[in-house]
Amino acid sequence: KSKSKIFCSVFGCNSKACKNPDLSFHRFPEVGQVKVNHLNKFGQSELIDRRVLWERALKIGKKVTQNMRVCSLHFVEDDY
Repeated sequence: KSKSKIFCSVFGCNSKACKNPDLSFHRFPEVGQVKVNHLNKFGQSELIDRRVLWERALKIGKKVTQNMRVCSLHFVEDDY
């Protein structure tokens, strides 16, 4: 895929692959592919779909498509 068409889908982020060659652009995880332990608002550990966590954390308010990407600015070192 052409780098000129890859951009970050997070609201308010203007990162584009063609203008930010040092950034990585990650696809959303597939639904149901991986479940991870997550502490809920009550401090209890629960298994949640990784895709659901991404959508919540990034406040994606629309249907996630296969072409949507998230740039590396929205991750911390421990995420890798």
